[in-house]
Amino acid sequence: LPEGFVETERAELGLIVDVVYGNQEGDQIALTYRAVKDGGITWFDTDTSEISEITINGYQGQFYKTTLLNGSNTLEWIDPTLNLHFIVDGQFEKEEMLHMAESVSLVETTN
Repeated sequence: LPEGFVETERAELGLIVDVVYGNQEGDQIALTYRAVKDGGITWFDTDTSEISEITINGYQGQFYKTTLLNGSNTLEWIDPTLNLHFIVDGQFEKEEMLHMAESVSLVETTN
């Protein structure tokens, strides 16, 4: 996490975990991870995004750069070994978000 960010919210909804980090200036980073299951769906607003392919720790994913003023950018990728879909969302540039995503690690499994 960038300096000054701390966990402010956490919601565990079965197979989905949402964690929000914030700083004193009110900036936020959202991390979501979910088990990949048949019939599951994740929706991204592609009408207001420029999409590019990225690689995070060897896994293919996408970067959604918002075209909206004050909008959030999103990175998403799937780790097929853990069978988890990761999403990082925030008002940061692509390189900063890639750095954050590359440091994501699963500390404890709930299987």
